[in-house]
Amino acid sequence: MATKIALSTSRYENVHGHKPRGYGLWYFALPGGVTLCHAGMYHVAVRSISRQAQRTASAPELHIQVYA
Repeated sequence: MATKIALSTSRYENVHGHKPRGYGLWYFALPGGVTLCHAGMYHVAVRSISRQAQRTASAPELHIQVYA
């Protein structure tokens, strides 16, 4: 069964005043104090982190926070 991924951008939006987009170094905070980063386009980073999180997740639902 696939893990449901819930991605929150509220922390990023509060700091930067807009939704994440474009090219950059993107940081994703996962439960348990794990932080993953990805350099590149935001949409590619989200896909990459989601795939990686699903491979390693043991919970049915995973909440990921975007920040930079």
